[in-house]
Amino acid sequence: MAEVEWFASHDAWAMLHIVASSRPSERKVRLFNAAVCRRYWDFLPEASQAILEKSELLADGLLQPSSDGMELCGLANAVVAPFDREYPSKQFPSRKVRIQRDAAAAVCYAVIPNELWGAVGYFWDLDQKERQSHSALLFTKK
Repeated sequence: MAEVEWFASHDAWAMLHIVASSRPSERKVRLFNAAVCRRYWDFLPEASQAILEKSELLADGLLQPSSDGMELCGLANAVVAPFDREYPSKQFPSRKVRIQRDAAAAVCYAVIPNELWGAVGYFWDLDQKERQSHSALLFTKK
């Protein structure tokens, strides 16, 4: 994709493929995922918000990672577990509860080092218009 095409594109899928092939830094991936999740900040449980903030601190070198880099993922999964126990068949009582659960689940992937794809999928399932918003997040020169 040429630079002109990049800046005219709203195809987040294609753009993410290009970004992934360029092997972005862990910092860039963490901050992209945080930005994706922050679009649903008001739906995130407080624990998920705190976990996401820690991931941002890791990205900026203000927090030391755990030995395997997966501690935040485990914490994020613990936030999703009560939703999954209460609604094992994913039949949520309202759209709001589904968004809360899926946004919290997206955080599980957003905090995995160098995981570019996991978080966006949850939001694309919730609302296809998120693809355009996510492509806007990728719409920078550096």
